[in-house]
Amino acid sequence: MAKWLNEEMVEKLEKQRELRDRAAKAGFTIGMTEQERQNHVFKKAHEEAMERKRLNVLANPGAEANTNYRHAVMRDAEMRAAREHEMERLGKELATREEEARQRRWGMAEQGREAAEFNKDAAIRTAEVQAASAEKVAGINTASAEKIAGINTSSEERISKDKGDVAKEVARIGKEGTTEAAAIQARAQEARTFAENMMKQRNVDEKTALDFAERRSAMITQLINSSKVHGKPRYTEAEAAKIIDERLKSQMPGKPRIDTRFVSN
Repeated sequence: MAKWLNEEMVEKLEKQRELRDRAAKAGFTIGMTEQERQNHVFKKAHEEAMERKRLNVLANPGAEANTNYRHAVMRDAEMRAAREHEMERLGKELATREEEARQRRWGMAEQGREAAEFNKDAAIRTAEVQAASAEKVAGINTASAEKIAGINTSSEERISKDKGDVAKEVARIGKEGTTEAAAIQARAQEARTFAENMMKQRNVDEKTALDFAERRSAMITQLINSSKVHGKPRYTEAEAAKIIDERLKSQMPGKPRIDTRFVSN
Protein backbone atom coordinates (compact mmCIF):
# COMPACT_ATOMS: atom_id res chain seq x y z
CA MET A 1 0.00 0.00 0.00
CA ALA A 2 1.45 3.37 -0.98
CA LYS A 3 2.47 5.62 1.85
CA TRP A 4 1.57 9.29 1.49
CA LEU A 5 4.31 11.78 2.31
CA ASN A 6 3.50 14.52 4.73
CA GLU A 7 4.52 18.15 4.15
CA GLU A 8 7.66 17.90 6.34
CA MET A 9 8.97 14.87 4.43
CA VAL A 10 8.31 16.55 1.08
CA GLU A 11 10.20 19.66 2.20
CA LYS A 12 13.11 17.53 3.39
CA LEU A 13 13.30 15.66 0.08
CA GLU A 14 13.14 18.93 -1.87
CA LYS A 15 15.98 20.35 0.22
CA GLN A 16 18.12 17.25 -0.35
CA ARG A 17 17.49 17.41 -4.10
CA GLU A 18 18.42 21.11 -4.14
CA LEU A 19 21.67 20.37 -2.29
CA ARG A 20 22.49 17.56 -4.75
CA ASP A 21 21.84 19.84 -7.72
CA ARG A 22 23.98 22.61 -6.25
CA ALA A 23 26.73 20.12 -5.40
CA ALA A 24 26.73 18.74 -8.94
CA LYS A 25 26.95 22.26 -10.31
CA ALA A 26 29.85 23.07 -7.93
CA GLY A 27 31.76 20.03 -9.19
CA PHE A 28 32.83 18.43 -5.88
CA THR A 29 34.89 15.21 -5.94
CA ILE A 30 33.87 11.75 -4.85
CA GLY A 31 34.99 10.80 -1.37
CA MET A 32 33.82 13.89 0.53
CA THR A 33 31.68 13.53 3.62
CA GLU A 34 28.20 15.04 3.61
CA GLN A 35 29.45 17.98 5.70
CA GLU A 36 32.39 18.54 3.35
CA ARG A 37 30.02 18.49 0.38
CA GLN A 38 27.75 21.08 1.97
CA ASN A 39 30.70 23.29 2.92
CA HIS A 40 32.02 23.03 -0.64
CA VAL A 41 28.63 23.94 -2.11
CA PHE A 42 28.14 26.93 0.20
CA LYS A 43 31.68 28.16 -0.47
CA LYS A 44 31.14 27.91 -4.23
CA ALA A 45 27.83 29.76 -3.96
CA HIS A 46 29.48 32.49 -1.87
CA GLU A 47 32.28 32.92 -4.42
CA GLU A 48 29.78 33.18 -7.26
CA ALA A 49 27.74 35.73 -5.34
CA MET A 50 30.82 37.85 -4.62
CA GLU A 51 31.87 37.69 -8.29
CA ARG A 52 28.39 38.84 -9.37
CA LYS A 53 28.59 41.69 -6.86
CA ARG A 54 32.05 42.68 -8.15
CA LEU A 55 30.80 42.75 -11.76
CA ASN A 56 27.78 44.84 -10.70
CA VAL A 57 30.10 47.38 -9.05
CA LEU A 58 32.24 47.60 -12.19
CA ALA A 59 29.13 48.04 -14.34
CA ASN A 60 27.58 50.69 -12.07
CA PRO A 61 30.02 51.98 -9.39
CA GLY A 62 27.63 54.68 -8.16
CA ALA A 63 25.05 52.10 -7.11
CA GLU A 64 27.38 50.57 -4.47
CA ALA A 65 26.78 52.22 -1.07
CA ASN A 66 29.83 50.69 0.62
CA THR A 67 32.58 53.17 -0.28
CA ASN A 68 35.44 50.99 0.95
CA TYR A 69 34.24 47.98 -1.05
CA ARG A 70 33.66 50.09 -4.17
CA HIS A 71 37.20 51.55 -3.98
CA ALA A 72 38.72 48.11 -3.41
CA VAL A 73 36.93 46.66 -6.46
CA MET A 74 37.97 49.58 -8.68
CA ARG A 75 41.62 49.36 -7.54
CA ASP A 76 41.58 45.60 -8.18
CA ALA A 77 40.21 46.19 -11.69
CA GLU A 78 42.91 48.80 -12.36
CA MET A 79 45.66 46.42 -11.26
CA ARG A 80 44.22 43.54 -13.34
CA ALA A 81 44.17 45.79 -16.40
CA ALA A 82 47.73 46.95 -15.65
CA ARG A 83 48.97 43.36 -15.37
CA GLU A 84 47.30 42.38 -18.66
CA HIS A 85 48.73 45.46 -20.40
CA GLU A 86 52.23 44.79 -19.09
CA MET A 87 52.17 41.09 -19.98
CA GLU A 88 51.07 41.98 -23.53
CA ARG A 89 53.82 44.59 -23.84
CA LEU A 90 56.41 42.19 -22.43
CA GLY A 91 55.35 39.45 -24.82
CA LYS A 92 55.79 41.79 -27.80
CA GLU A 93 59.18 42.98 -26.56
CA LEU A 94 60.46 39.44 -25.99
CA ALA A 95 59.25 38.40 -29.45
CA THR A 96 61.13 41.35 -30.97
CA ARG A 97 64.33 40.50 -29.07
CA GLU A 98 64.13 36.85 -30.06
CA GLU A 99 63.67 37.79 -33.70
CA GLU A 100 66.66 40.17 -33.56
CA ALA A 101 68.81 37.44 -32.00
CA ARG A 102 67.64 34.94 -34.63
CA GLN A 103 68.52 37.40 -37.42
CA ARG A 104 71.98 37.95 -35.93
CA ARG A 105 72.57 34.20 -35.67
CA TRP A 106 71.41 33.69 -39.25
CA GLY A 107 73.66 36.53 -40.47
CA MET A 108 76.72 35.09 -38.74
CA ALA A 109 75.99 31.62 -40.11
CA GLU A 110 75.64 33.00 -43.65
CA GLN A 111 78.94 34.89 -43.34
CA GLY A 112 80.64 31.75 -42.09
CA ARG A 113 79.29 29.67 -44.96
CA GLU A 114 80.38 32.29 -47.49
CA ALA A 115 83.87 32.42 -45.99
CA ALA A 116 84.14 28.64 -46.03
CA GLU A 117 83.02 28.45 -49.67
CA PHE A 118 85.50 31.19 -50.63
CA ASN A 119 88.42 29.42 -48.93
CA LYS A 120 87.44 26.12 -50.50
CA ASP A 121 87.24 27.63 -54.02
CA ALA A 122 90.58 29.42 -53.57
CA ALA A 123 92.27 26.22 -52.44
CA ILE A 124 90.87 24.28 -55.39
CA ARG A 125 92.01 26.93 -57.87
CA THR A 126 95.49 26.95 -56.32
CA ALA A 127 95.70 23.19 -56.54
CA GLU A 128 94.57 23.26 -60.18
CA VAL A 129 97.19 25.88 -61.11
CA GLN A 130 99.95 23.97 -59.36
CA ALA A 131 98.84 20.70 -60.89
CA ALA A 132 98.82 22.25 -64.37
CA SER A 133 102.31 23.69 -63.84
CA ALA A 134 103.60 20.31 -62.69
CA GLU A 135 102.14 18.65 -65.77
CA LYS A 136 103.83 21.15 -68.07
CA VAL A 137 107.24 20.77 -66.41
CA ALA A 138 107.54 17.05 -65.79
CA GLY A 139 104.04 15.54 -65.53
CA ILE A 140 102.31 14.53 -62.38
CA ASN A 141 104.65 12.35 -60.31
CA THR A 142 104.33 11.02 -56.82
CA ALA A 143 105.73 14.19 -55.25
CA SER A 144 103.26 16.37 -57.15
CA ALA A 145 100.38 14.14 -56.09
CA GLU A 146 101.46 14.32 -52.46
CA LYS A 147 101.76 18.10 -52.70
CA ILE A 148 98.28 18.42 -54.15
CA ALA A 149 96.91 16.09 -51.44
CA GLY A 150 98.57 18.31 -48.82
CA ILE A 151 96.92 21.38 -50.28
CA ASN A 152 93.52 19.68 -50.21
CA THR A 153 94.05 18.52 -46.61
CA SER A 154 95.05 22.05 -45.56
CA SER A 155 91.98 23.47 -47.27
CA GLU A 156 89.69 21.02 -45.49
CA GLU A 157 91.29 21.92 -42.17
CA ARG A 158 90.71 25.62 -42.78
CA ILE A 159 87.11 24.93 -43.80
CA SER A 160 86.53 22.88 -40.62
CA LYS A 161 88.08 25.65 -38.52
CA ASP A 162 85.86 28.26 -40.16
CA LYS A 163 82.78 26.14 -39.49
CA GLY A 164 83.85 25.67 -35.88
CA ASP A 165 84.38 29.41 -35.41
CA VAL A 166 80.96 30.16 -36.88
CA ALA A 167 79.29 27.58 -34.60
CA LYS A 168 80.98 29.13 -31.55
CA GLU A 169 79.88 32.61 -32.57
CA VAL A 170 76.31 31.47 -33.18
CA ALA A 171 76.26 29.82 -29.75
CA ARG A 172 77.62 32.99 -28.16
CA ILE A 173 74.97 35.15 -29.81
CA GLY A 174 72.25 32.70 -28.74
CA LYS A 175 73.48 32.78 -25.14
CA GLU A 176 73.61 36.57 -25.14
CA GLY A 177 70.09 36.70 -26.57
CA THR A 178 68.76 34.40 -23.85
CA THR A 179 70.49 36.39 -21.10
CA GLU A 180 69.24 39.67 -22.54
CA ALA A 181 65.66 38.36 -22.75
CA ALA A 182 65.82 37.21 -19.10
CA ALA A 183 67.10 40.65 -18.03
CA ILE A 184 64.32 42.39 -19.97
CA GLN A 185 61.72 40.16 -18.33
CA ALA A 186 63.13 40.83 -14.85
CA ARG A 187 63.14 44.62 -15.44
CA ALA A 188 59.57 44.49 -16.79
CA GLN A 189 58.41 42.51 -13.75
CA GLU A 190 60.07 45.01 -11.38
CA ALA A 191 58.45 47.93 -13.25
CA ARG A 192 55.02 46.25 -13.11
CA THR A 193 55.35 45.67 -9.36
CA PHE A 194 56.43 49.29 -8.85
CA ALA A 195 53.39 50.49 -10.84
CA GLU A 196 50.99 48.30 -8.84
CA ASN A 197 52.37 49.60 -5.53
CA MET A 198 52.09 53.18 -6.80
CA MET A 199 48.42 52.62 -7.68
CA LYS A 200 47.78 51.30 -4.17
CA GLN A 201 49.48 54.28 -2.51
CA ARG A 202 48.60 57.16 -4.84
CA ASN A 203 45.60 58.42 -6.81
CA VAL A 204 46.94 57.58 -10.26
CA ASP A 205 45.58 55.60 -13.23
CA GLU A 206 47.31 52.48 -14.51
CA LYS A 207 48.73 54.06 -17.70
CA THR A 208 50.37 56.91 -15.81
CA ALA A 209 51.74 54.49 -13.23
CA LEU A 210 53.19 52.17 -15.90
CA ASP A 211 54.70 55.06 -17.88
CA PHE A 212 56.41 56.40 -14.76
CA ALA A 213 57.61 52.92 -13.75
CA GLU A 214 59.08 52.27 -17.22
CA ARG A 215 60.80 55.66 -17.20
CA ARG A 216 62.27 54.86 -13.77
CA SER A 217 63.44 51.43 -14.99
CA ALA A 218 65.14 52.97 -18.04
CA MET A 219 66.95 55.52 -15.84
CA ILE A 220 68.19 52.74 -13.52
CA THR A 221 69.53 50.76 -16.49
CA GLN A 222 71.21 53.87 -17.94
CA LEU A 223 72.87 54.69 -14.60
CA ILE A 224 74.23 51.13 -14.25
CA ASN A 225 75.57 51.08 -17.81
CA SER A 226 77.19 54.52 -17.55
CA SER A 227 78.96 53.53 -14.32
CA LYS A 228 80.75 50.53 -15.85
CA VAL A 229 84.54 50.43 -15.60
CA HIS A 230 86.22 47.68 -17.65
CA GLY A 231 82.80 46.13 -18.13
CA LYS A 232 81.95 46.01 -14.41
CA PRO A 233 79.19 48.37 -13.13
CA ARG A 234 79.81 50.52 -10.10
CA TYR A 235 76.23 50.17 -8.79
CA THR A 236 74.02 47.16 -8.14
CA GLU A 237 70.36 47.21 -9.19
CA ALA A 238 69.27 48.09 -5.64
CA GLU A 239 71.85 50.88 -5.29
CA ALA A 240 70.96 52.38 -8.66
CA ALA A 241 67.23 52.17 -7.84
CA LYS A 242 67.79 54.07 -4.58
CA ILE A 243 69.65 56.86 -6.39
CA ILE A 244 67.01 57.18 -9.13
CA ASP A 245 64.13 57.11 -6.61
CA GLU A 246 65.74 60.04 -4.80
CA ARG A 247 65.99 61.98 -8.08
CA LEU A 248 62.37 61.26 -8.99
CA LYS A 249 60.91 61.82 -5.52
CA SER A 250 59.54 65.26 -6.40
CA GLN A 251 58.18 64.03 -9.77
CA MET A 252 55.87 61.28 -8.50
CA PRO A 253 52.48 61.57 -10.30
CA GLY A 254 49.19 61.79 -8.43
CA LYS A 255 48.56 62.40 -4.75
CA PRO A 256 48.79 59.96 -1.84
CA ARG A 257 45.62 57.94 -1.28
CA ILE A 258 43.65 58.54 1.90
CA ASP A 259 42.63 55.41 3.78
CA THR A 260 38.83 55.65 3.70
CA ARG A 261 38.54 53.24 6.63
CA PHE A 262 39.31 56.12 8.96
CA VAL A 263 37.34 58.79 7.10
CA SER A 264 33.60 59.20 7.60
CA ASN A 265 31.43 59.37 4.52
